[in-house]
Amino acid sequence: MNRFEAFLKDVTKTFDKITNFIQSSKIDLKVISDRFEYIQNQLPEDIQNESRSLMNRGWFIFEIFLHEEGLINKNSIEQDNYMKHYIISNMNLIEEILINKYPKRKNQILEAFEAHRKKLYFCSIPTLLAISEGIGRERYDIGIFEKENRLPKTRYLLNEIESDDFIRASFTPT
Repeated sequence: MNRFEAFLKDVTKTFDKITNFIQSSKIDLKVISDRFEYIQNQLPEDIQNESRSLMNRGWFIFEIFLHEEGLINKNSIEQDNYMKHYIISNMNLIEEILINKYPKRKNQILEAFEAHRKKLYFCSIPTLLAISEGIGRERYDIGIFEKENRLPKTRYLLNEIESDDFIRASFTPT
């Protein structure tokens, strides 16, 4: 038996093991197929719609597709609860990432997050928005709240982002 025949024999054995596993574990291949079809055909549109809905209610999450189970096809109360839990659970990590990425703004970021932890929202929210605006101007020369013809100027940034459906859906302005 040559190496190619041995390779085919190993592939056949592996395929047989996979087939036996699927049959013995009662995995519903139709469910898996339907899920892949949804991810490929409908999920990008759902992400775009949910991103708009969340942004219109003051939420922004970049990688919404990673939070599909908590956000996609949920009502606004479920989404708000999910987002509150997500922010609270990840506040330290978000703060650390921002400080590492924008060390010149460390003191601003530290104080804004400290105010937020103390529930001084009238202090923390405007400060975090101002920091966001400054970062947007610093990185892109566009304020994140700047508009042109009543549309966000940030929509031009989409042309610089790869045409990945998930990323475009997350950033598409309302």
